[in-house]
Amino acid sequence: FNEVLKKEKTIAYESWPKPFYSNKEIEEKFKIINEIMREIRNYKSRNQLSQKAELKKVVVFLDKKIKIEEEEIEEIKRTGKISEIEIKQGEEIKIDVER
Repeated sequence: FNEVLKKEKTIAYESWPKPFYSNKEIEEKFKIINEIMREIRNYKSRNQLSQKAELKKVVVFLDKKIKIEEEEIEEIKRTGKISEIEIKQGEEIKIDVER
């Protein structure tokens, strides 16, 4: 029965597609931005704030090797409902919030 089905064209027997494009730098930056957003969401949860609650200022501590572009900062601000973000040097990704 399986031999009969394999002869017909069906996606069920196709292999997963291989990525035709990969950029490790973009993937790493996405991981960093995702970690920052996770820290912001966790802060709001720990302090019993709505995820829609606006924050006045968030200081993000990053390793000096990590560079975040202005458009990425703006996206974090928009998504996290943050008025101002300040980037400072630190050993690991963490945030300090001013409400």
